[in-house]
Amino acid sequence: MALRLRKVVTAQQSLPIVDIRDDTIVLTDDGLRQVLDCQPTPVSLRDDEEQAAVQEAWAELLHSITHPLQIVIDSWPAHEGDLRSLRSGEVSAALAGIAASYDRLLVDLTASSEVVRRTFYVVVPLDASTVMRRRNATEQSAEVARLHERTQTIAQQLDRAGVKSRVLSTGELVEALYSQLNSDLARRQPLVPKDLVANRVRDLIAPSAFERTRDAFTVDQRATQTLAIVGYPRFLHMDWLQVFLRLRSAARIGLFISPVPTEFALPYLEKKIAELASSLRLGAERGRLDAERQAALDDARALQSRLVRSEERFFDVAVYATVEAENRQPLEPEVARLETALGGLMLKSRRVHFQMDQGYWSTFPIASDRLGIRRSLTTAGLRVTFPFSASNFSQPNGILYGLEPASGAPVFLDRFALPNANAVSSRATSGSRGWRFSASRVAYTATSKKRSSDRTSRACRARASSSAACRSASRRPRSALSRRLEASSAIFFSRKGKASSVGTGEMKSPIRAADRSRRKTWSQSMCRKRG
Repeated sequence: MALRLRKVVTAQQSLPIVDIRDDTIVLTDDGLRQVLDCQPTPVSLRDDEEQAAVQEAWAELLHSITHPLQIVIDSWPAHEGDLRSLRSGEVSAALAGIAASYDRLLVDLTASSEVVRRTFYVVVPLDASTVMRRRNATEQSAEVARLHERTQTIAQQLDRAGVKSRVLSTGELVEALYSQLNSDLARRQPLVPKDLVANRVRDLIAPSAFERTRDAFTVDQRATQTLAIVGYPRFLHMDWLQVFLRLRSAARIGLFISPVPTEFALPYLEKKIAELASSLRLGAERGRLDAERQAALDDARALQSRLVRSEERFFDVAVYATVEAENRQPLEPEVARLETALGGLMLKSRRVHFQMDQGYWSTFPIASDRLGIRRSLTTAGLRVTFPFSASNFSQPNGILYGLEPASGAPVFLDRFALPNANAVSSRATSGSRGWRFSASRVAYTATSKKRSSDRTSRACRARASSSAACRSASRRPRSALSRRLEASSAIFFSRKGKASSVGTGEMKSPIRAADRSRRKTWSQSMCRKRG
């Protein structure tokens, strides 16, 4: 009797990626993908008009796309090397001591706090048709050029919404996928440029093994679980995706947006309107009124009218979240915590048991939805689903100012790269009865024009004084925000509702002159009585 040997599938063969070349990911089904690295924008820190402008630009992007999009939010606990990489280059000898102290601060911070780093990706796909599966070199170059044009169009539209983006190169793609599949090994064995030449991509990025079970999918000895959003409330508020950004554990969120042509959506909507109208008519004949069905019928007719006038579009939307941990024991509390947070927003989620491997690849930045758990939403619903709204603020050459309380993201700020380098800091007063604001002013002194161009840079001198901040409004135009900050920096607010001026200069005291005169008269009369 002949023995049947079980076919062994290697980790390289389990990867859905064949090659990475020309800044493009080539999948096993001959699909092409390009990835945009996006810089999030703090929408919550803007005023109402600016937030409305961001939503309008995001809605214009949704109206213009004719192909699916995948948006991936990758978050993981930061390490010492991750924070140090955000620092500027070499420093002078005079600042060597300060730089060493800054390095020690980063080491202590990563050891004692849960610092989280997040990366935002937009994956632009180009799926090959069945006729074009076998292509020659010329056809492949034409498809890559077509995908590049599509990616550049998305990048321009994201820029209108205030989101800066850039296309990841071949080396950056390999490094990003290598870090996601081998998170622990990537810190001990980082890639070098010669690795891309001496090794195949699949051999380079493949982990040691994959293990699939009922309720977990293990990648390189790290357990993962995937949740899918299956139900949404009637109304969604702005920044509802922040529930995923508040996770302090390693997680990856995948958002799929697929436009549905209006000619396909209208027949389906007409069928639903007919069903609702028929149910209401039968209920009226029996003397019963269904308020919920009547409201649904009114909404469906209003949506039909907006679709006909091209004011809105239909989209198939899927939201998945993959949570990762060192093993299954700490994984369960993290997933339960996420389910509780989603339930607080009236979002219904389900764990994709027996499909954990498909859920893992659905959140991987290759724009491959292998679960297919989708929900139809209109432009109004997706308008508030702005995925690039993050409360963290980081600049490449900035220094660490602190951690964002809700998400734990580090805040790196370069004051001198901003239009206005003045800053305001606040602290609690003694006894916790209020807050005291102090401001620092940056005074610019121009050097002589006769000196060489490399020495004509502006020298900066900072003075921490609230009175100086009040006088700093002198020669340069100020925005409304800076005026409010300067005003608040000169006032001490107490819990009892009183206010007293602690600054001088252009800022006038909040106490009116008449009140001051009456208090002066009252104090003089009291002194006479005591005398």
